Amino acid sequence: MKVPSMKWDELPLFCWAILATSLLALVSTPVLAAGLVLLLFDINFGTSFFKPDAGGNVVIYQHLFWFYSHPAVYLMILPIFGILSEVIPVHARKPIFGYKAIAYSSLAICVVGLFVWVHHMFLIDLNSLISINYY
Repeated sequence: MKVPSMKWDELPLFCWAILATSLLALVSTPVLAAGLVLLLFDINFGTSFFKPDAGGNVVIYQHLFWFYSHPAVYLMILPIFGILSEVIPVHARKPIFGYKAIAYSSLAICVVGLFVWVHHMFLIDLNSLISINYY
């Protein structure tokens, strides 16, 4: 809904932050929904997606949970960064320094935020899961 004559590098930084937040929410939220549906099936319909004693895998639930939950932190902080990027220059009576760097870093936080859920997996001993002996 931007003005047609406004170029992308003239958008307020808050708009860049909300764009990044929206993209992050659109990509990560369906993964949470899928995990919740699988959990619903396990609890109510007797499936075994996450039940280890029935052949399921608990680690998959952790991956699905953290794939949403870690980017949720950025869903909360990115709009605040956008607000601060608009408010501070006004009160300092100085133009914003590094407009493009701030705009592109909002998008970079969005992209990187999708791939950092893996650092929550350090406690699960992936080596024992990867090197399962099938003999």
